[in-house]
Amino acid sequence: MIDGKPIGLAEENAAGKASVYPNPATDKFFVELQEPTNFNVQLTTVTGQVVRTADFAKTAKAEINTAGLAKGVYILNVSSDNGSSSQRVTIAD
Repeated sequence: MIDGKPIGLAEENAAGKASVYPNPATDKFFVELQEPTNFNVQLTTVTGQVVRTADFAKTAKAEINTAGLAKGVYILNVSSDNGSSSQRVTIAD
């Protein structure tokens, strides 16, 4: 999934339907799935440097702290047993 649009049929699953808000974000943003599940999030720079990772158990909503990150565009990867998705997240002042 890129910019909230599926790029393949295999990505239409629980992780592929993740909502990210607010976007752009300032000090935090939320990842929300349609149903509670175990999932992992990884936030990387556009060059691939991992800047945040977190694991969540049996939940549908997670808060990601962005304090201390430079403003700019990042890639959020959400993975679960049901699949994975990626989308852009913008960090603003």
